[in-house]
Order: sequence, then structure tokens, then C-alpha cells
Amino acid sequence: MTFRTSEALIATRISDDKKVSIQLTDLQFFSYGAFSNVYRGLLHLPPLTSNERAQVQDVVIKKTWFGLNKKSSNDEIQILKTLGRLNHKNIVKLLYTFRHEYPDSVCFSLIFEFLDVNLYQYLKSCNRCLALIETKMFTWQLFRGLFHLQRANICHRDIKPQNLLVNPESGLLKIGDFGASTTDPNKVAQPSYHVTRYYRPPELLLGSTRYGVEIDIWSAGCVFGEMLRGNVLFIGSNSNDQMDTIMSVMGLPTTSDVKEMNLVSNSKWKEAKSRFNSGKIKACPWKIAVPVTIKNSISVSFEAVEILKEILTYNPNKRLHGSELLLHPFFSEIFRPEVRRPGGKRIRCLTHRDLQEVRNGDKSMTGSTNSPSIESFE
Repeated sequence: MTFRTSEALIATRISDDKKVSIQLTDLQFFSYGAFSNVYRGLLHLPPLTSNERAQVQDVVIKKTWFGLNKKSSNDEIQILKTLGRLNHKNIVKLLYTFRHEYPDSVCFSLIFEFLDVNLYQYLKSCNRCLALIETKMFTWQLFRGLFHLQRANICHRDIKPQNLLVNPESGLLKIGDFGASTTDPNKVAQPSYHVTRYYRPPELLLGSTRYGVEIDIWSAGCVFGEMLRGNVLFIGSNSNDQMDTIMSVMGLPTTSDVKEMNLVSNSKWKEAKSRFNSGKIKACPWKIAVPVTIKNSISVSFEAVEILKEILTYNPNKRLHGSELLLHPFFSEIFRPEVRRPGGKRIRCLTHRDLQEVRNGDKSMTGSTNSPSIESFE
């Protein structure tokens, strides 16, 4: 299939499900996946009236191919359409969709708002040594976005720094890449191989196929720990080693914990227990895994590690999340107007209104985005 740097087409606008004429220009290859290519470009919208100018916006276009004999849609598209209409400030926004049919396949294209970098890249730019105030700022937004997904019964299944988009100037964070997501995961048996290994929860490492949105909480906790530690929290070379690494820090799960994991069989659990009891797994307590010390003039507080331990529990139902986490005093600092990020930057992505909405149950599904603005052009 030929790649074009410019494309005029009819697309479906997510906000009202209407067909509209759009033009994409300056298309550049951005990244790729197993079944998708991602491009960056400019979205041109015609003026609504003769007195208006055309509009242009930076966007990302994800193109996914399906065989003609396969279902012509997937969970990702349906989930993103729903989330696009709800317009939550911490979820990447889907703007338009369109499709092209070829002799042997169908290409579905999703047009998203564009954010500059992902959290992995941002951490790298900071030499993986993030100021505690920024760790709080990003963590709060990540868990707020997850709270929104959980209430909609949407399970992301691949929370990791590479899938968290950020605006370095405003500090805004948005959850992106819903390619592995699903709705109501508890309804039917699910594959246990989902979630990138370093962020995969114990229940999946032990083979559970009946899990819920709680797996995303574990993954988000690992991201929080990574920001605190300055490196990936649990690094395993394979699934067994990943589980062993977790047990070296957290010890052995209790019988009650294992019961709540809804394991298909106890075989993997028995193997893990045997490895632990053999004495071959070297203990690495929390104070070593996430040292409470001064590192490059950045203090990792004892309180932060205690919160991390409440998030990363073996029992999926006991993982700290939602309003209980979002209203924790640990995060109150990010809502104080006098507080600054490194370089004297204000925290522009959060206001007292955000905090008040969470206090009221966060029932509002919309919010300002602080994403790159739409500009007029001649």
C-alpha cells in the first residue's frame, strides 16, 4: 500500500457521529506495532461559515489493518469512541475515524489529539531522576484517569510509561494506546499474557484468566514506583523471574491473597511457592527496592513508599485507588498555587476545581485539556 503525505477524505466526527470533510497533510511516519502504523500530521478543517478561517491542528493517526474475513472493528475503536464523547482530561481524545477498503483487507484509521512526548521519554530527559512534586503531579493524574476508566468498566491492560502521554510545559498527563483494552473483563475468560511484563500483576503472572480493572491499578503502582526509584521497579527476565522479583520485595502471598487472584489452577502458584521456600530468592525489602534517601537532591519520602505499598498488594481488591488515593494528603501539595515544578514552572494542568470534582465523586466527565491549541491559518 502506498503512503501519501497528504489526504483529503470523509471522516466520522466522534463528538456528534457526523460525516465531515477533512484534510490531512504533512504526514510523517511516527511508530509502529504488530498490526498498526502510527503517523503524525496536520488536520485541516474547513471553515463553518464564510467569515471564519480554516483551522489546523497537530494530530496522530493510527492505521490498523484487518483481513476481510475478520470482524471489521475491535474493542479499541468502540472504547475510544465512548471515551472520545465523554472527553475526560486525563484520557487521550479520539477526534475522527475513517476507513479504506482494499482487495484483501480493510484499514481503520483513528485520528487523535497530539501530545508532545510520553512519560518514558520525559523520564529519560530528566535522567530518570524526577522531582517528587512531578511524581505526585503525574501519579495523581494517572490514577484519576484510571478512576474514570474503572467506573466505565474499561480495563486498559497495558499501563506503562510509554502509553502515558504528557505535555512537558503544562504537566498534563493522558492515558493513551487502548489497543489491548477491553470492557467488562470479568464476564468472560481473558488471556493472562496481557500487560507488559514489568508492569504485569501477580494474578496474571500466575495464570489468572478471570480478572478485573484492578490489574491496571497494579500497573499504575509500578509506574509510580518507577518515578520514585528512578528505574523500573520490578525487572524480571521472564514471567517466573518477574514473579520471583516481586516476591523478593513483598514476600509470599497468603492463602487468602491467592484465593482472591482467581487462578485457573494452582500449578504456577505451587511452583512459585516452591521457588520461594527453596531459599533461592534473595530478599529485597521495600527500603532497598525504593530507598528513602536523598538522591541527586531529590527526597523520596517515607510517606510515598507507604502509599506505594498500599497500591501494590497481592489481593487485587485491596489495592489503594480511586477517591481514597486521590484525596490522600500526600497529594495536597500539587494544588497549592505557590508550588513550582523544576525550572520555576507552575502546575498548570491542575486546579482546585479538579480536586473539588474528586471530592464530589468526580461525576463530571469533561474537563479542559491544556493540549496543543487549534490555530488559524491563511
